Amino acid sequence: MGYSPEEVVGNRDFWARTICGYDKSDQVDILQACWRGAKEFKAERTVKSKSGQAFVFIDHAIPLKNSNGVIKWIDGIMMDITELKNLQERA
Repeated sequence: MGYSPEEVVGNRDFWARTICGYDKSDQVDILQACWRGAKEFKAERTVKSKSGQAFVFIDHAIPLKNSNGVIKWIDGIMMDITELKNLQERA
């Protein structure tokens, strides 16, 4: 995506703003289904690289709970399906 490790690790809002396109001023947080509803979240989204190139990803977020049923963290997977989408459009 063209970002340095320092840009990613040093910025607590990087994932939300850059990958999800979520701004703290927005009313809807895509992870609320996980944190509050304890539900998996799946979405297809377009993400732009640092240079502005568009990539298509499938996001899958999975809330993981401790033995008391309290969510401790959310595990997530992002799969780049840009080439698949390009092939589908050509077909």
